[in-house]
Amino acid sequence: MSSSNEPTGVDDSWLAAVGAWTQGILGNEWSVYLNEWPGSYSTPAIMWRVSGMDLRQLGMSSYELEKQLVATAVGSTRNEEAAAVLKLTEAFGAAAKIPLSTEERRYLSISNPKVSLKSNAATTETTDGQLTVTLTRRTGSYPAQEVSLMQSVHYKSNMR
Repeated sequence: MSSSNEPTGVDDSWLAAVGAWTQGILGNEWSVYLNEWPGSYSTPAIMWRVSGMDLRQLGMSSYELEKQLVATAVGSTRNEEAAAVLKLTEAFGAAAKIPLSTEERRYLSISNPKVSLKSNAATTETTDGQLTVTLTRRTGSYPAQEVSLMQSVHYKSNMR
């Protein structure tokens, strides 16, 4: 999302949902980016990226998809960055769920929001950030659009 409230080249619906939610919490004075920083950006800004994903089969036709998202904030001052990160963390704690698709009534459950104010854009590595959150969604069908095409292959020979 940027100041124009449009996704910045992202195909991940979860990132797009978190980006829109973040823009609503922080307001239009903050630019929200997804996956990577653009060549030039204005401050204050925040960038979300996926740092990990897990898919668990819960039953014969029930799955749980979990993604870990990391945010890095860049403000005019460290206090501005910290205030934004803490505001988002409080909002995550109060929300419990954020909408993935309100028309289809699909939501993402929020767990484990963690803050590390020691990190900033100048010192963060590719997987570190000031805010980390885990989002989870259960589905009755295999979530093929949100995971890799081939996760595993099982082969059993019938030759004797």
